[in-house]
Amino acid sequence: MTHRKSDGKWQILSEGQPKALKLCPTQEEAIQAAREIAIDRGVSVVIHGMDGKIREVYSYDDRKQK
Repeated sequence: MTHRKSDGKWQILSEGQPKALKLCPTQEEAIQAAREIAIDRGVSVVIHGMDGKIREVYSYDDRKQK
């Protein structure tokens, strides 16, 4: 999840994919949406601050539904 300087929105990205999965107006909304996606997919969320540095990482790998 990163901040887009071009329009100020927060984007949820999937590793290896060129387009954002979702755009959100606030970081808080993006974090919630990213967590929901990650839980559903059984993956991790890497949250980047406005400076681009990693701020937090949440792992949902062990919750993957079969």
